[in-house]
Amino acid sequence: ITDEVLAGEVSALEIFVTTQETPIQLQRGAAERNGFRRFRSIGCAECHRPELRARSSTLGYAFPEVNHDPEQNVFFTADLSAAPPALGKTGSGGIKVPLFSDLKRHDMGDDLAESFHGATAQKNREFITAKLWGVADTAPYLHDGRALTLNEAILMHGGQAASARSTYATLSFEQKNQILAFLKILRNPISPNQDVIN
Repeated sequence: ITDEVLAGEVSALEIFVTTQETPIQLQRGAAERNGFRRFRSIGCAECHRPELRARSSTLGYAFPEVNHDPEQNVFFTADLSAAPPALGKTGSGGIKVPLFSDLKRHDMGDDLAESFHGATAQKNREFITAKLWGVADTAPYLHDGRALTLNEAILMHGGQAASARSTYATLSFEQKNQILAFLKILRNPISPNQDVIN
């Protein structure tokens, strides 16, 4: 339907979504600290990067967007270091985004492959690295919800993540639980949008 959703409505929604409170990390105890170290040492952090950095803390919204000049037609700007979302600042004026993703596409192997219409055999095994911020509150897991626990989700990784998965599988019960304890402190905000509701 032509003009069913107008540019202004999409713009308002985009601004609302990008200025939400971001997921949080609860305080790390000994188990969580050990779990984070192990998460990094077995290779999980190669794709689930703990932090991405942006050069600027300001996000500009433009309409119409001009690919070769993103500064053109900006009608609104938001400081993403202000609350919400209150992302941490870098020393150079950018922001730190504790996303736990590299936002890249990776081959996840045959076990997670999908049968998309017209997709090549390779493409149906590729997925953008899932963001782990807030993962403790987002079960079920994986792109289609087939894993009911974080442990199951890790063990279903394949392809480019097969090495990290295999190393995880050889860990002791206590070591696996440390990684899971770390993942369970990556939470969603408790009461988001209070500024909108009140």
